[in-house]
Order: sequence, then C-alpha cells, then structure tokens
Amino acid sequence: MGWEPIPKGDYREHRGSFSPKLWIDHKGRVLVGFTVREDFILSTREHPGRSFHLFRFTSDCKPDMSSVLPTNNWYNNGFYLGPDDQIVARANDTLQFFLHDESQHESGTWQALTPCAPDCFVGQSFSRRTAIVRSELVFTGPNVFTRTILDLSSSPPHVVRTCQMAGQITDRFAYQLSYDKDDDLTVRFPFCDLEHYEELPMWGPRATGYVLNDETLLNFSPSGVKLVGADGRVKFSKELPKHDYVDYFEIATDDAVNRFAFVVYTLRGE
Repeated sequence: MGWEPIPKGDYREHRGSFSPKLWIDHKGRVLVGFTVREDFILSTREHPGRSFHLFRFTSDCKPDMSSVLPTNNWYNNGFYLGPDDQIVARANDTLQFFLHDESQHESGTWQALTPCAPDCFVGQSFSRRTAIVRSELVFTGPNVFTRTILDLSSSPPHVVRTCQMAGQITDRFAYQLSYDKDDDLTVRFPFCDLEHYEELPMWGPRATGYVLNDETLLNFSPSGVKLVGADGRVKFSKELPKHDYVDYFEIATDDAVNRFAFVVYTLRGE
C-alpha cells in the first residue's frame, strides 16, 4: 500500500473549489480521503474512471471503516463531519451522506443530498450542525448564487431550504457584516428571509471578521483582533504588528466556542 501525488494538470485547467480530506472526530479517530484512477478505459457517466477512497482509523491506528465513491475528477473530492461525526462526502459533483448498516460495523451506503459541481462551495457552522452549499446559477449570470441549507444534526441529514442568500451562517441565522440598506450596520436574518432582519449595533458599522456563533464575533481591524460578545463587550484583544494579517479561511473553534484559534501571516518584502 502506498500513495502518489495527483497530476498537477495544465495551468489552464480549472480545478474548482477545495474540500477537506482529513478530519479527527470526537472519539479521536482519524479520517482521511484520497482520489485514485481506477483504470484507463474511456470514461462515461456510469463509469467515470476515478474513485474517492475514505478510510477511518481508531485512536490506536487500527482501520475500522473504509468506503469508495466513484468520481469524475481529481481535485474537488473531500468530506465533512456532522456534530455526531456523521460523514458527508463530496464526490462526482454530488454531496452525499454515509448511511451506516447497523448490522455490519464497517458497511454502509451513500445517499445523495444535493448537487455540488466543481465551483460549488461548502461551508459549515462551527457547531457542525448546519452546512450551506453555494452554487453559481450559470444560466442567470456571473456571480449569481443559490444557497442550499443542510441540517447535518438530523438522522439522516437533509436539505432544509434553497434560496438566493449571502452572508455567514450559524445554526439559526445568516449574517451580513456590512448591510448596504442601513448604513453598513451588521445585521442578521433567518435563513432566506432577508426582509426580516435584525440590526446588531453592538458590533458596530462596517464590521469585519467572522461570526463564531450568535453571541460572538471575531473582529478584524488593521490594529489587531478582538473577540466581541453580543453585548459589545470585548472578551479578548490582540494587537498585531504592521504587515501581519489574519487568514480569513483559517479560523477554528471547538463545538461550544469555548476555545478558538486563528492563523496570522506576516508579509516580508514584496
């Protein structure tokens, strides 16, 4: 058993958006996924020629689950975990969940949740209970997106609603940090219900950062980072030197948002 890197491809080849291929669940088990070519015959819709392999290992490094999904590409395959370590995989332009066979520990089947083309983006709330799939409406115009909201806490996971919507999400609300209707105030609204929004003046106008949950904003500014509560009180503050910035896509918390982490980059020269 071994591994080899996937083809680098031509620089003109469009790879779409990324999905993670490595997780550690609540029991300390490690899950890893990778894509391989099955054969070199002509690919068809029924036989796409590649497969996404998913393995799970116990905390003492013993394999306890494996599964294979057919896929039509190298680059967009990946998977996500729900709040109770449910597995939702992205492969073959589809988001699908793993339904365990209770009578056989390692066995199970995959059931489709929603389409997820190469350009689709999958985001999760920090609790992992809610996911949102952003897909571009190709026949409507560029940069026109639909959002599909998924409940990953149910058994089985299911689609809650699909609509045109923007912003960050928690398990209950979507947030817009600079809402153009009201002097760039931060607002929130129930999923897909943009007209019934609630202003959040305690987080200030033109807020930048990331909503960790309905009570907490991780606020970024040129001078540093602040953790701001729902009442506007600063719970944590860290000044950053000049040329340092927080990576917007490298923020993590535990499920209860009692601990959080972020990555800081420092620019040097050009």
